[in-house]
Amino acid sequence: MRAQEFIAKWQPGGTAHELNERAGAQAHFIDLCRVLGVPEPADPERYCFERGVTKTGSASADGRAPRTDGFADVWLAGHFAWEYKAPGRNLEAALKQLMMYALPLANPPLLVVSDRLRIEVHTHFTGTPSECHRFALEDLAEAAVRQRLAKLWTDPEAFRPKRSNREITEEAARAFAGTAERLRARCSMRS
Repeated sequence: MRAQEFIAKWQPGGTAHELNERAGAQAHFIDLCRVLGVPEPADPERYCFERGVTKTGSASADGRAPRTDGFADVWLAGHFAWEYKAPGRNLEAALKQLMMYALPLANPPLLVVSDRLRIEVHTHFTGTPSECHRFALEDLAEAAVRQRLAKLWTDPEAFRPKRSNREITEEAARAFAGTAERLRARCSMRS
């Protein structure tokens, strides 16, 4: 499938646009894989649709055995968990849902949400701040965008934030110390 065909199929007025969330999710993802030239889900232990999870904090009624009480729409071990919503729906709700799935899915470094018109890639690397990378459906017409999205499959590290939480904290501490020193110097000059 070519990018322009994909965009035409999934945009408002396109043949697949009106599919509900459930009917559209897997078809959209398969089409996206074909546009990006990446493998489609085919391994229930590593890369699949509808990966069952026990949400963080859940247990069975008897408190002993965990239960499956959620499903990540798509999961690729060590790369991403992906949740779909119908076009125009709240992607923040999809992200909250993925956050509850993250631990049982071995903390994938990328949490991806999509309503088929937008794709948001939220970084979830340990020790770094979360960043959000947004892509609109029509952005897929650009080769650079397709190459960037393909890195979800081939090189998730390409999305790692440039600075760690520690570096950000140390920078803030240095700035605060500099401000404090300047204030002390001003107070000394007035005395």
